[in-house]
Amino acid sequence: MAVLFLLCAPIAALFSKNDMEMVCIAQAELQANGFSFVVSGFYTVHSFLFLAMGKAKEVCVLGACRQGICLRLE
Repeated sequence: MAVLFLLCAPIAALFSKNDMEMVCIAQAELQANGFSFVVSGFYTVHSFLFLAMGKAKEVCVLGACRQGICLRLE
């Protein structure tokens, strides 16, 4: 995982060496994607926990966040 964070810029530069703005955007997106992979296990455990407890509203909120409705706006 740490290797992905260190190699984001070189990986993005493979696709466009002339456009540094695109490389910066791709680097941030690769890091966000890696972070979402790490927290997906927590999402799965908590969604099943809330389902077992009968808390449908909380599961709906977690599902909406997983689908990308709750996005970080810059």
